[in-house]
Amino acid sequence: MTNEEILQKAIEKACKNGYGDGKCNSTIEWITEKDEQWGTIFTASSLESLIYSHAFAKAFFGEEICDEVITGQEEGGYLWQYHLQQMVISDDPIRYLEQYL
Repeated sequence: MTNEEILQKAIEKACKNGYGDGKCNSTIEWITEKDEQWGTIFTASSLESLIYSHAFAKAFFGEEICDEVITGQEEGGYLWQYHLQQMVISDDPIRYLEQYL
């Protein structure tokens, strides 16, 4: 899948899971710019503010509690927090999202 397709599916999944309080725009146009020569260009600030937001991560990964085996922390934590941390340190956060579509 292309990055655009991954993002489109990730946004759709998050919207179905409550992102945007039911007013979610499940298209990626609002985080992209069109360029005649290059096609779709993702604006970095919009893309990062979306995929790294707590609200998006909660809707995309879920709000279940996970144990310390997964998080490596004594107290455990929320699944979305774990995946958000992993995505931040990932070499390719969009490909990280793709694993959970």
